[in-house]
Amino acid sequence: MAENNPPPLVPIRDHFRPVVQDHYSGIARGTINANNFEINPELINMVQQNQFVGASTADPHLYLREFLEITDTVKLNGVTDDIIRLHLFSFSLMDQARSWLQSLSLGSITTWEDMAVKFLAKYFPPAKSTQLKIEISSFRQNDFERLYEAWERYKYLLRRCPNNKFAYWEKIKLFYNGLNAPTRMSMDSAARGTIFAKDPAQAYEMLKKMTINSFQWPTECTGLKKSAGVYVIDPLTSFSDQISALSKQIAAINIAQTHTLDEAQYINTRGYEGYRSNPFPNSYHPDLRNHVNFSYANEKNVFNPPSGFNTNKREGSSSLEDVVSTFVAESVI
Repeated sequence: MAENNPPPLVPIRDHFRPVVQDHYSGIARGTINANNFEINPELINMVQQNQFVGASTADPHLYLREFLEITDTVKLNGVTDDIIRLHLFSFSLMDQARSWLQSLSLGSITTWEDMAVKFLAKYFPPAKSTQLKIEISSFRQNDFERLYEAWERYKYLLRRCPNNKFAYWEKIKLFYNGLNAPTRMSMDSAARGTIFAKDPAQAYEMLKKMTINSFQWPTECTGLKKSAGVYVIDPLTSFSDQISALSKQIAAINIAQTHTLDEAQYINTRGYEGYRSNPFPNSYHPDLRNHVNFSYANEKNVFNPPSGFNTNKREGSSSLEDVVSTFVAESVI
């Protein structure tokens, strides 16, 4: 008889009433055998000091490494490391990364390994790994970069891509090929032939000693002097700026000379239209000796310079030789 009973009537409002849950995270709540389990607020603050945002330029491997360094400092009786890590992980994320964690299925993460795998799959996809492998393979020593600085930059690329799959000997080969000619010659000289004649362990030890020596004894020719609070410009850029400044000064001198020639041309041609038809007559007239245009003291002389015309040398103007001499002196200093 009970089977014939109709189901209870449910009001429509109950169908769209919000359902309250006691757990909204994708991380499942693990079993804790300890009677009193509490995470120190100071530990949470330490984790939040280095939160992961989810930027494309961020290093997810470095973030996980620093996160584990903090969580591994805590050991509690009856509480596994996975429980501590999973409880703190959500506090270490913010913005896009925290939204991603909330998008996971409820309770789908049960172990720290599951969490790490899903995290790296999201923020270290195969395309990013391939790009980092290309950067490692095409590594090149920069201009004015010391051996120690190049080696540290190369190791940083290797740390960013732990799954690079390069063999031990291949990593040394890629670094050697990326060095400039003087540095390679120095390494081969230290190896008394070629570094490739040594086994990988010996080559690495020799390389480590050379990088330490490069750090402890920097040379003037391989590095740039850096001062605190001062922006250092490389020599090529500085020289280019000086050449540009010299070109502007030469252009200013040419303009000044052009103006001088124009004024001289004005003096030579003013009032001389009547003589253009025959500037060099074949006959000489003795009365021309006392012509008004042959005396600058005569106010009627048409060749007198106009009022306000400065016949002296321009103040502030300099010859091309002076500009070049000044430029060379400043460059040497």
